[in-house]
Amino acid sequence: MIMLTVNEIHHWLAWLVYVLVWGWAEQKVAQSLNLKAKHWILIIGVLLLIDALILFMFH
Repeated sequence: MIMLTVNEIHHWLAWLVYVLVWGWAEQKVAQSLNLKAKHWILIIGVLLLIDALILFMFH
């Protein structure tokens, strides 16, 4: 029971770090391409959703 909780916490922390790193990288790419704020927020949102789904499917 305790081990399961530790594994769940580790899983969520890994997912959070993954999302933050991808979000930062995608924001830098959007800034380098001079995309307007609304566009890159939409792009980042869609890509993070896809990234999260892939992470959960292969974990």
